[in-house]
Amino acid sequence: MVALIITVIILIILAGVSLNLALGQNGIFQKSKEAVDKYQNAAKEEKEQLDLAARDLMLDDYVQDGLMLHYDAVKNTKNGHDKNAIQWYDLSGNNNNGTLHEATWTEDGLYFDGINDWVGIGQMDYENITIEAVIKYNKIAEGETYIVGNCQAGGYGLVVWNTKNAIILNINNEYDAAYGSNSQSNVKYSISGKYNQKEIALFENGKKDSKEKIGKITKTTNNTIMALGTNPFKDTSDVSFLNGTIYSVRIYNRALTDDEVMQNYKIDKMLYGVEDINE
Repeated sequence: MVALIITVIILIILAGVSLNLALGQNGIFQKSKEAVDKYQNAAKEEKEQLDLAARDLMLDDYVQDGLMLHYDAVKNTKNGHDKNAIQWYDLSGNNNNGTLHEATWTEDGLYFDGINDWVGIGQMDYENITIEAVIKYNKIAEGETYIVGNCQAGGYGLVVWNTKNAIILNINNEYDAAYGSNSQSNVKYSISGKYNQKEIALFENGKKDSKEKIGKITKTTNNTIMALGTNPFKDTSDVSFLNGTIYSVRIYNRALTDDEVMQNYKIDKMLYGVEDINE
């Protein structure tokens, strides 16, 4: 390579081009390098735009009926990813944007340190629900840690519960719940919990657990907001902090059918690299 460069330089000089014109700050080689860099950056930006356009098509394939909140960490600003964003933009169009408290962005997720990181959203009280998330937690803390929820004398949430070593769907802050299998740290999970006042069900990477459960979801006390990474009280929180990463969240104001849950799960697998635990 060195010999080739020397040869090129000699040829340029023999052609009557000065050494300074060839190698100077504004010389031929510098201009050529700048042109190559400009081309490569433009190609990279074009690829990123194409990737986002393809992602938009897949995001639109999620069930839309009843969708009240939709977060995707790769598109945390709607138009792309900003590692300095202080809000998580709601792609559902319902303006349920989340406000970050200490949590930090990775390239494709939002990291919670298990100490004081959380995201506040706003009130989301519904009598029938489906709540879905793609997560990976680092460890199960003592007691319970919340992926997403608003359980204050009512409400609902997805919880990592130490007692059962499992992710559960909690309704009305009661632990008569639907359970995942023995969950493992540092494994990416697609979780879907749904409730229709007759059945409570939880899907963990496509595997379903359900049981009969009768009654409405009680509205939370003290106008408690919905939150990620904790169980809030009113509009703040200091308990049940998650240690892990959340990649996506969806909340519906109705119970999806099993087929709809599986439709969303298949998209989760493609977008987030979730592994099917049934395979």
